[in-house]
Amino acid sequence: MANYKGMVQLTLLVLSFAMALVSLATQNWIRIENPVNTGEVRFGLLRKCDRVHKREEFCSFLDDRPPEWWITAILISLSAFFQFVTVILSLPRVFRRRSSINSGGCITRLCVVCSALSLILVSVSVVLFPAGFYMHAIGGEKFKLPDNVSFGWTYWVFYGSAMLTIAHFITVVFSDC
Repeated sequence: MANYKGMVQLTLLVLSFAMALVSLATQNWIRIENPVNTGEVRFGLLRKCDRVHKREEFCSFLDDRPPEWWITAILISLSAFFQFVTVILSLPRVFRRRSSINSGGCITRLCVVCSALSLILVSVSVVLFPAGFYMHAIGGEKFKLPDNVSFGWTYWVFYGSAMLTIAHFITVVFSDC
């Protein structure tokens, strides 16, 4: 018989893990639309993509990326690693209600620790990313975007991943598994 509370926890964690990987892989964290030449510039944590006059998009690695974005990418990667470890450790506990693996509680405590580490890392990255808005290509200040710049869909996927990580941690701490 499956552990339904564990299934909810595992679903939250897998969704958060997938969303973190998508946010790392795509270049749409910050968007700058330029109405003069009908183009746009999209920034990711690792790459920048330009499109001018509806031509083919050109992507390159950011040369002047702020250190805050490097650290954010590393923190998200580490958080995803801890989420992956938690998923692997949670599988026996979720799918077998009474097992010899779960009897000692060591795996459960390790899941809580990995979940807490993931929560801490993703929370720091949520706060750290906007500190890089001072980048010359964006033209903003720390924690403040200019008026012609907006968040892209990837940022919101990352933010959703952070919220799911928080929800997962809350369910783990208050569960009786």
